Amino acid sequence: MDQAQQAQHDSLTTGKMLSVLFCIIIGIVMLMSKDEAISYLVIESDLESATGKIGNLASHKQGVDIKVSYIFATTSGDEMKGESKILKSGTYSYSQGDELSIVYSKWFPTFNEEVTAHSQNQGNVYIFLFSLLGIVTSGYLFFKYSLIQLKIKRESDLRQYQKS
Repeated sequence: MDQAQQAQHDSLTTGKMLSVLFCIIIGIVMLMSKDEAISYLVIESDLESATGKIGNLASHKQGVDIKVSYIFATTSGDEMKGESKILKSGTYSYSQGDELSIVYSKWFPTFNEEVTAHSQNQGNVYIFLFSLLGIVTSGYLFFKYSLIQLKIKRESDLRQYQKS
């Protein structure tokens, strides 16, 4: 390999390592947002609403959000249990036994959330989808750089074979 080919090979190796690092970092972000994003998408696929009763309240993360456990009945009459994490704000006040608006998927009623929590999860869908796009792009670049490196290596080996 001559000096120019070696420099290009090294540059491609750096690009491959950066794409792997980017893929790992973006993968971690994607994993952090996947539960809420998948739940949001499943509920949106066949949205149904119901009214439930609060069974239990618990504060989470030093009072930043509230974990609300509730029971509700689906349109088919099945009684379901669920829980949602809701960010605290001054406009909402929850207490045990209060009624609560619930949204759930008609196809998969186990995917259910309180209306406020459901709307708060919309951002996670965008994070999840952009992370998925980043991983696909990073993987594409990794394989593209690998193929270019392979081509450079073959050309170099062919030149060396022709010289001998």
